[in-house]
This record gives sequence, C-alpha cells and structure tokens, in this order.
Amino acid sequence: MIELTNLAGQKIMVNLEIVRFIEGTPDSILCFLDGTRLPVRENFEEIKLKYTQFKQQINLGKQAWTLQQSSV
Repeated sequence: MIELTNLAGQKIMVNLEIVRFIEGTPDSILCFLDGTRLPVRENFEEIKLKYTQFKQQINLGKQAWTLQQSSV
C-alpha cells in the first residue's frame, strides 16, 4: 500500500493492486477494479514513483527472507 492525499487534504493508504488504471490530470484519478473512482492530489509520476519504491521494498524483503532461509 502507498500513502496518497485525497482532495480534502487527508492522507490515505491505497492498495494499488486493485487499481485498474490511473487517469493523469493535474490531479490524478484512481480507477479501481470495481468501478470506484478516487481523485488524489498526487500526479501520475508521483504515484508511479511511490509504487515503484513500494515494490522494491517488497522485493528486498523477499530476498532477505530467501537468504535467511538458505543459511539455516
């Protein structure tokens, strides 16, 4: 999950695994698999960067776990 900001200025956590696509406008609109739409303040590039960083952290965790298991 990544942290974004809704249009009211509140911080929210979003699971991008259930987002179908993102419309890049001055703000961005997340379009979820169920058809729900959520406008957020971050632009497309900011969301892409946060998502990439999140996935990298997940992969680093998997690598560390694999290394730990192989040394047992």
